[in-house]
Amino acid sequence: MLEFIRKSASSTTFKILAGVLACTFIFCFGMYDVIRRWTGKDYVVKIGNTKITPVMFSMEKAKKLNMLRSHEKNIDEKAEINNILHQIIWENVIDQASSDFGFRVSENTIKKYIAGMSIFRDKDGRFNAGMLRHFLQNINVSEPMFIEFSGKDIKNALIKAPFKYVSVHRSLDYHIKSNLEKRTLSVAEINPDSIKISEKPTQTELEDFYAENQDLFMIDESRNFSVVILYENDIAKNINISEEEKKEFYETSPEREDRTYDEMKDEIVAEITQNKLQNEIDEKTRLIEDALMAGENIDEVIKKFNLDAMRIKDATALDKGGKNKSEIKPKYYEDVLTVAFSTDEGSDSSFAEAIDEKGRRLLWLVHVDSVTPKHVAEFDSVKDKVSKEWNKKQRHDKAIELAQSFCEAAKEGGKLQTIAAKSGRKTFSTKPFDRNGNLITEKEEKKGTKNKVTKKNQNDEKIASIASAFAENAFSSDQNSASYKEMNNIIVVAQVEKIIPAGDVNGEELTRCHVDLIRKVSDDLYQQLVGYLSKEKYEIKINNELLEKEGADASQVNEIF
Repeated sequence: MLEFIRKSASSTTFKILAGVLACTFIFCFGMYDVIRRWTGKDYVVKIGNTKITPVMFSMEKAKKLNMLRSHEKNIDEKAEINNILHQIIWENVIDQASSDFGFRVSENTIKKYIAGMSIFRDKDGRFNAGMLRHFLQNINVSEPMFIEFSGKDIKNALIKAPFKYVSVHRSLDYHIKSNLEKRTLSVAEINPDSIKISEKPTQTELEDFYAENQDLFMIDESRNFSVVILYENDIAKNINISEEEKKEFYETSPEREDRTYDEMKDEIVAEITQNKLQNEIDEKTRLIEDALMAGENIDEVIKKFNLDAMRIKDATALDKGGKNKSEIKPKYYEDVLTVAFSTDEGSDSSFAEAIDEKGRRLLWLVHVDSVTPKHVAEFDSVKDKVSKEWNKKQRHDKAIELAQSFCEAAKEGGKLQTIAAKSGRKTFSTKPFDRNGNLITEKEEKKGTKNKVTKKNQNDEKIASIASAFAENAFSSDQNSASYKEMNNIIVVAQVEKIIPAGDVNGEELTRCHVDLIRKVSDDLYQQLVGYLSKEKYEIKINNELLEKEGADASQVNEIF
């Protein structure tokens, strides 16, 4: 064939034919490539001039997912794919920015960077290549890939470096001290159940409420199913072993060595019994499954094979409900329920093993008799519940209205203690807490200058949760304002009662606060820079269609970029 092609290659006919084939190839495949580029089908995401093709993205996704799985077996793959896309975008923005800023990272620099990592140094402080290889093997990453990651880390550090020299002037000491202030709250609670409702709903109001809140009147899916049980002991009773079988087993046993037949007799009987038992079980379970697959009625199968059975009625997955004829739930019932709710109506599960309360080994199988889907209860059947829920909603709304009136009165200069008393409600005060909602213990109050915070040894978890919930409002408003939140079905209204100044702050604490503030400012500036680059300088284009094929949620990605 090759000789024929060589001889024909110089002929005019062959040249014309080759030209036609070449044009066809270029037109079909070349135009396809051009169309892909025109329509943006040749990339999953484009960062500036850098295109991440579907092949590149799949490779990056596989590498990063493998790294994650090496540390954690159960991962939310869809969420991680979104994180991987963000990471790829971030890395490429940094990579392009570092080039634009004139940063160049040599191979020698990367090697020094890796060699300087403490995890790759032995007890004498020397770089150990074996430790590096072992590390890469554990995280399933190749050496070139790790070098690439390290180069990007260095570029990231180079871009971030200028922000580390941000300083905070001492004139901000006042603001630092204000951050160390503490607050206490005056708190009033409104339990909606304590609100009296005199109005009676009309039939129309109840019907409208039922129609607008059908999720309150949903009836969960329920199932009727049968559990077929096969006890190993019942099969074992019918197993017989002849003397010939025992001797044959002895003669062929590799464990015989120098032992006599009588010495091994008990072991032989146990081994043969177990083998026969397993064969009998395999055969009987196969026959039962075949009969069910052939369409035989479950009751006929139970009778035909002399099986035990449980009948479960009206079982729900939510509350693990269901009644059986003996009103006894075996200890493996949760497994049965899980299988029953993953098996189709009229279908059968495979056999599974279990041990019952008496220590008996058994095999069980589920046959789903009928399924009642999740549905909204008929209005007439839940009319009383509709009325109760309507009243509950009215009490809740009035509790919110009362809380809002407390807040309005506080805005006019009133104190919550006085405002609540007019409605017959008492108030209580919280312990002092910081901007993060952490309560300050009495011991820490006496220290004064160190202001260490902790939630340990707090007996009143309720006050701690209130302080945490209202901390942001308490430090962003004055003492003439109040706010409310719903906590554990109770409407909680809170107003700043006391503002406790920081007092004298020692030099060590002030320095720590300066360092924290500098770190926050520098990190914020860095985030703003990269955010600006990703949105303004390096335009981010995402191909939603290809992205979704890769298993990501394009809507979440577009919200960020």
